[in-house]
Amino acid sequence: MYPEHEKLHNVVELSQAIGEFLDLGRWTLCELREWDDHSPTMEPVNIQDALAEYFEIDQEKIEREKRAMLDAIRAQ
Repeated sequence: MYPEHEKLHNVVELSQAIGEFLDLGRWTLCELREWDDHSPTMEPVNIQDALAEYFEIDQEKIEREKRAMLDAIRAQ
């Protein structure tokens, strides 16, 4: 009924472990960005967004499913 949440449930432990490792480290997760008219720069990356991308979790679908869950609870 909530397929994106099922995907998330299947990777939550590993995702949390990786997230904690990255968050507690002494470094910042960055992405190399190349601009047409400027030198390449390193841009910080949100760890949660990076993990969602890595595990192929669509955060917009997660949000829609959360709203659907709340609507179902309210309807009861």
